[in-house]
Amino acid sequence: MEVTLQCLVHISANQVTIDIQRNQIVDISATDKVLLQQLLGTLLEIVSAFHIGSGASSLSYMGKGVSRCATQCILQLAREMAVYKINDWPNNLVYVVPSKNDMVDGLGWLVPLWSARDPRTRFAGLAIASAVSQTKKGCVTLAKGFQRCPGGLWSMTLCVLLDHS
Repeated sequence: MEVTLQCLVHISANQVTIDIQRNQIVDISATDKVLLQQLLGTLLEIVSAFHIGSGASSLSYMGKGVSRCATQCILQLAREMAVYKINDWPNNLVYVVPSKNDMVDGLGWLVPLWSARDPRTRFAGLAIASAVSQTKKGCVTLAKGFQRCPGGLWSMTLCVLLDHS
């Protein structure tokens, strides 16, 4: 699964880069938009199962490569949705993890990524939040997603940025 996700990271990264370099931002079809949204949903499930589902344990490396690749793919898909101007794309990142813990509803799935052992996973998690914050609707989604966290979004962000471990 990790190798397949690495290929997806490579493919999705190159397509947007090629379009941006050529200054040819083409409009994508409705079926492509649906495919992007379905792929994003599947990747969110993978991150949930491999990273958040394991309790984001820093004691184990099991599934860390899959989590890293899936997170990088989510970042690339978020970038594609922004470039292709898909309406309300930040709302596609809202994911309700089927668990008893209310912290992982909405965009709470990003929080364990911010404290991940792998720096690439940590970077991708922060970059996803940064990409979401680039739009007005994304800022509202982020603010609503972290209302239940103690101190809110700002407290969570400062804790992550000041953590040197």
